[in-house]
Amino acid sequence: MNALLQIQEPGSAEQQDNNSQANKTYGLGIDLGTTHSIIAVVCKGEPEVLCDEEGKQVIPSVVHYSDNTTLVGHEAAAMRAVDPANSIFSVKRLIGRSHEEIADNNFSNIYDISQGENNLPQFATRQGNKSPVEISSEILKYLRKFAEKRLQEQGNIGGAVITVPAYFDDAQRQAVKDAALLADINLYRLMNEPTAAAVAYALDKNTSGTLVVYDLGGGTFDISILRLEKGVFRVLATGGNTALGGDDFDADLAIHIATKLGIIKESSNQALEKLSKKQQQELLTVARQTKEKLSADITEAEVKLTQFAQGKNPEDKSNLPSHSCSITRIEFEEIIQPYIDESLTIMTSALKDAGVQNAEIDNVVLVGGSTRIPYVKQQIADFFKREPLCSIDPDLVVAMGAAIQADVLAGNRKDSILLLDVIPLSLGLETMGGLNEKLIRRNSSIPVEATHDFTTYKDGQTAMSFHIVQGERELVRDCRSLAHFTLRGLLPQSAGKARVKVTFRVDADGLLNVSAQDHSDGKMTEVDVHPTYGMNEQDFRKILEESAEMAEEDSKIRKIKLKEEDGKQLLAMLVKALADESIPPTAEESAAIEMAKNKLEESIENPTNAEEIDQAINGVSAAAEAFINRRMQEAFKNSTK
Repeated sequence: MNALLQIQEPGSAEQQDNNSQANKTYGLGIDLGTTHSIIAVVCKGEPEVLCDEEGKQVIPSVVHYSDNTTLVGHEAAAMRAVDPANSIFSVKRLIGRSHEEIADNNFSNIYDISQGENNLPQFATRQGNKSPVEISSEILKYLRKFAEKRLQEQGNIGGAVITVPAYFDDAQRQAVKDAALLADINLYRLMNEPTAAAVAYALDKNTSGTLVVYDLGGGTFDISILRLEKGVFRVLATGGNTALGGDDFDADLAIHIATKLGIIKESSNQALEKLSKKQQQELLTVARQTKEKLSADITEAEVKLTQFAQGKNPEDKSNLPSHSCSITRIEFEEIIQPYIDESLTIMTSALKDAGVQNAEIDNVVLVGGSTRIPYVKQQIADFFKREPLCSIDPDLVVAMGAAIQADVLAGNRKDSILLLDVIPLSLGLETMGGLNEKLIRRNSSIPVEATHDFTTYKDGQTAMSFHIVQGERELVRDCRSLAHFTLRGLLPQSAGKARVKVTFRVDADGLLNVSAQDHSDGKMTEVDVHPTYGMNEQDFRKILEESAEMAEEDSKIRKIKLKEEDGKQLLAMLVKALADESIPPTAEESAAIEMAKNKLEESIENPTNAEEIDQAINGVSAAAEAFINRRMQEAFKNSTK
C-alpha cells in the first residue's frame, strides 16, 4: 500500500520554517530624520534596525556633492568640516517649503541658496542646483541600497513605510512622497512619527490605555495623545512645531560659545554671518558635540576651536585672546529652556484638544535624540508627575514602529494593527461672503471622507468655482489657501435649484483629494490638492492661537456675513419681482417696499451686527408681503388653467 503523504496545517511553524526565506517579501520602516535616518525590518517576528557597511545603525542625514560622486551618511558628515558648502545637512527642515520661508534660516549663512521652480529653494552644489526633494531622495536611495544588500539572500523588498512629523502639512508630505519616488522606493504609506513610536512600544510592552508620545528630534517636535486597545491605535489629538529641535539648540549654543570667546560681539545669527563658512560649520559641530557631552554624565565640557587662529578671524584678523572655554550644563539648560517651555505649552494644548487630564495618562514615551538631554527628561517627568518610558532607544523606536507597520502591509503579520491617525488642521471650502465652510474638522481620524451639497447663487449659473482652504478661522482671508478648481457645464437653472455634491477625502498619508459632482447629469471634476509649498514653522501655532483668540469675533462676523447673503438674495428676488409689470405693486406698497429696501441695503453696506440686518430683512418681508402673496396667487391660478 502506498504511504500516505503528510500535509502540514497552513501557517504552522513547521511549514514556515521550511519555507524558503528567498520567497519572503520584506517591508522597510524608514525614519527619515532631520539629523539622522534609520531603517528597520521585521525579522523572525521582531523589528530589527539594519546597519550600514560601517556597522552603524544611525545614519547622518547628510549628503555631500563632489564633482563626480555623491556621498551620503558618515562619509558625507566627515566632509562638513572640509567642504561645508557642498555638504548639506538637516534638509528635512526645508522640504515642502518656499524660498521666502527659509530667508531668515541659518541655512543661508552656510549654503548658496536661490529660488528655483515653483518658488522652491535650491542649493548650489558642484553637481548643479539641488532641491530639498532631490537631496532627501539621495538619503532614501542610500538606505534602500544597503537594505537590499543586507536582505538580498533572505528575500525581496516589497515597499516601505516612511515616517513624517505629525504636523507636516499636505505639501511637506507630498514632497516626501516625491523623494521616495525619486529614490525608486515603493511607498506603502506615510506614517506619523509619534504613532510609529506608539506601535513599537505597544507591541513591545503589550501596552494598552492612554499614551502620550513626546517626540523631540533634531529638527522637529511632535506631541500625540493616543488611546490603545486590542490592536487599535486611535490618535486623540496632535500638536507640534516643524522647526523646533536639536538643531536650534546647536545654533543657540554656537552663538553662546562665539560670544563667550569674543569671536562675535553680539548674540545673533547676523553676527555669525560675518564668519567664514568653515568657521560657522566648526562652531555648529563643536556646539553639537558639547550638547552631547553635557547630555551624558558630565556637568561641564571643554570647548576647543581650530578655525580661529591668526589671520582667520574676519573681524579683526588677529589672534583671539583665547579659542577654548568651558560650558556648564546649567548654561546649556538656560539656553534651551525657552524651547522646552514652548514644547510644554504645545503639549498642554494637545491634552486639552484630546479632552484628557494628566491623571488619565497611563504612559509617556520619549522619542528622538533630543530627549536624551537630562533637562528634557526632568521637565517631562515633572509635568506628568511620572517617569517617562525610554526602554527602547529613542533614536531607533520610530523606525522600529514603521517596520512593524510595513510588515503588516507586506502581508507578513497575522495580528491586525489598525491605525487611526488625525489631521492637524481643518479643511474647508469658501462659500458666499468669503466664509470658510469646514468639511473635515481638525483632529478628525484619517482616512476620512466628508460630503456636502452646494448650490448656485445666481439664475442661469453654468459653472461653480471652488476654493479649498485649511485653517480654523471663519473667514477664508484668515485661512491658508490650498487650491482652486471649477466645475463647468451646469444646466442653467434658477438660483438655488442646482445641487452639486462636493466630497473631501483625506487618505492614510494625510493627503487631500476633492471632487465635485453635478446631481443632474453626474458631471464630475476631481483634483488632488498639492500646494507648491508648505507652512513655515510658525504657521500651525499661529493658526490655532489666532483661532482661539478670535473665536468670539469670528462667530460675530460669520453671523453678519450669513445675514448679508440672506439680505442680498431677498433684494435680488424683490428686484426681479418688481421688474415684472404684469402684476405691479400698489402705490402704497411701492413706497413701503422702497423704504424697507433702502434700510436693508444700508444695513448690508454698513453692518454693525447680525440682528440689525435680520430686522431689516423682516422689514422688507413685511412691506412686500401683500405684493408677494398677490403674485403667488396669480401664478397659482395660471398654473391650474
